[in-house]
Amino acid sequence: MKLFVLGMQCAIFRPSCRQSVNQPGNPMTAPRSFAFLLALCLCAAFQSPALSGDPPALGSITATNGQKVINWTPYPAAFQYKIFRANDLSQPFIEDTSGSVAGFNWASPLTDPLGFYQLRVTPMDTNALLTANVLNRLAYGPTPDELERVRAIGPDNYIQEQLAPELITENLSIDVVNTNSGWQYVTATGNGSSSILYVYLTKAGEGYIDDIVLVRGTVPEAGINLVRNGGFEVPLATNDWTVSSNHFGSDVSTAQQHSGNSSLHITASSAGSTQGSSIWQTISPALSSAQTYTLSYWFLPGSNITSGDVTVRLSGSGIVGTPGTLATHLVQGRASMDELRAWHVQHGVQSRRQLLEVLDQRHLLRRRNHHWPVGDPD
Repeated sequence: MKLFVLGMQCAIFRPSCRQSVNQPGNPMTAPRSFAFLLALCLCAAFQSPALSGDPPALGSITATNGQKVINWTPYPAAFQYKIFRANDLSQPFIEDTSGSVAGFNWASPLTDPLGFYQLRVTPMDTNALLTANVLNRLAYGPTPDELERVRAIGPDNYIQEQLAPELITENLSIDVVNTNSGWQYVTATGNGSSSILYVYLTKAGEGYIDDIVLVRGTVPEAGINLVRNGGFEVPLATNDWTVSSNHFGSDVSTAQQHSGNSSLHITASSAGSTQGSSIWQTISPALSSAQTYTLSYWFLPGSNITSGDVTVRLSGSGIVGTPGTLATHLVQGRASMDELRAWHVQHGVQSRRQLLEVLDQRHLLRRRNHHWPVGDPD
């Protein structure tokens, strides 16, 4: 591996001391004037001439507040920067470990005598550089999972893989469409927009709901449950749950349960939407709009009800929990525009067909910008 001397810059530095270091009777010594001479030999190690280019450019070199700082502009495809030091040019340069590199700066306490410094740049491995370029051109970027996978198969194999997306098999969680069989777990995180919690079906029908839990923080079920009788192990009482007229007939049942001995058999003669058409509870002590909470529950669809026909939410919709993946909502035709955008973004990032996703997103963006009807040709 060759080292090329790309440039040299010299300067005399001292802290904000107004006394000149060149005045008679005041010799220029580090202990007395805190000055030092910094000769920067900008060096870079290259594995091939193709990686060589203009040397890193110095942005600033300062010595203030008992600290010396060397600043430089980023160097293309740099893997590592190191500062080396020698007391004079007749001695070998040795890595200076008294300071540390942070971004494109090196800082060290201003305690050393005069010296000469080198900035050495170690370039990225050529294969790693090719991998990063390929992922930036053909994908949404070098995400951690893809970096590991592409390192394993190599960038050339990755390019061939992306040119044949029809041969890539994948099973993404966001593409899973929930069925109506079995208990389904629902979680939602948001702020405490209100202390009133609603439970309702969005159409006439019946089902079972169990283990409603609301906790502070972002981890489901981690902490004290703020919902009273959320497991429905005791009969409904007005100091816990109030049942609106359209959900009359809803009651604790031992016919189905996710845990314990019973669950809430929820029935509705018409769709619910607000406090007056739901089963609701006022949480005490009151929730805070500045606090993050996480809701979780289990739902078992019954007759005439699909997985997405139940909603548990806070008044004000700071937290809304509805069963089903984004794909389920899309298939059932009840997805919001935000959910459609979220599905496209997550699918684009998570899919292994990265080149196809990038081209598809660009195609959709062009249609939107030009207001092209879906059926029009390019």
